[in-house]
Amino acid sequence: MRLLFNAAIKASVMAKSPVEGVERPQKQHREMAIITPREWRQIREYLESKGSWAVPAFTLLLTCGLRRSELVGLRWADLDLGRRLIHVQRSYHKLKGGQAVIRAPKSSRGRRLVAFDHHTASIMTDHRQHCVEQAGMLRRSMADDDYVFARQDGTPWPPDAYSQLWRRTMAALGIKCRLHDLRHSSASLLIAAGADVKLISARLGHASTAFTMDTYGHLLPGAQEEMAERLARMLDAGSAVLPPVAAAG
Repeated sequence: MRLLFNAAIKASVMAKSPVEGVERPQKQHREMAIITPREWRQIREYLESKGSWAVPAFTLLLTCGLRRSELVGLRWADLDLGRRLIHVQRSYHKLKGGQAVIRAPKSSRGRRLVAFDHHTASIMTDHRQHCVEQAGMLRRSMADDDYVFARQDGTPWPPDAYSQLWRRTMAALGIKCRLHDLRHSSASLLIAAGADVKLISARLGHASTAFTMDTYGHLLPGAQEEMAERLARMLDAGSAVLPPVAAAG
């Protein structure tokens, strides 16, 4: 709107913009919700009881902190189940017109290796075996270039399919949490476990550690108190070794 008014002023159609001096409203950021370990077990057991295809997918979102678009774009060649590593190197998006777009990470930090635990590796190994069996039933062999989470025709589950299933699951269990909050939960639980913020930042593919601190710094337990104590210890230690100041004259 401001661009239109500015163009009108340049064309001498109007002398002054009616929105001049009007401040834009501050964008309201929705507070993140953190999944507790108990809630996650409840979610996983519910989905397993339904035989849902999304249990391995949601597990990766939580244990690896992936973005939804990164999860959708995963191919089997990106997973090293033996070394328990994911090579994140693309994201998959669906435009409003239905067109699929595959994009490379915006920054070098977005292209990254993410390690996962033995339990996640077991879940993904079982998922791979299921995919191999499903491909055999369709009389085709599974290739490394296949999507990790794909429908029977080989196309990836669309991003909205994950969000819709997650919303239905949350409604059934009475839990208030967005799908993207699994990524926040991953970072928050790592912080609670004492993980280094720099490592968490690299794991999530953030553009900078500063962004990670701005987002999750308030969750660091006793960070301000510890910083103050460290400074005090430095000052106390320094006072014992600093030479006295020579008197003037």
